[in-house]
Amino acid sequence: LSLADVYLVMLAAWHPEIGKVAAAWPDIERLWARLRDHDLIRKLNAAHAMW
Repeated sequence: LSLADVYLVMLAAWHPEIGKVAAAWPDIERLWARLRDHDLIRKLNAAHAMW
């Protein structure tokens, strides 16, 4: 994982129809899953509710 991965997920999270992102972009959903499983990213997300 890289900072670019985190940034890409952040941009996708701003999509106005976030519920459609996973179906439209399965690679983004796979990346989200990897980030959700990452200890530091999980802690950051809990504090900042990024997604």
